Amino acid sequence: MDDIFLLVEHSRDMSEVQVLGWFATERQARETADALEWRARCNAPKAGEAGPGGAAAYRRYSVKGISRFHPAALSSSTTVH
Repeated sequence: MDDIFLLVEHSRDMSEVQVLGWFATERQARETADALEWRARCNAPKAGEAGPGGAAAYRRYSVKGISRFHPAALSSSTTVH
């Protein structure tokens, strides 16, 4: 497993991004993103926005895969520059 998957929330105008958490598998991350997306869309009619069932291209929650950092891969040099 060399990748981790970040659960990302985008603001409504896509100008801000927040990382909500990370997952070891893409499946877990996507399921969580879908659940949060559904909950946000179900609560949207209360705020006067489009509710679930609308074919919106905008997704508030998404998943981004990144490579895991392995500190052991760095060489440990005792040389001081």
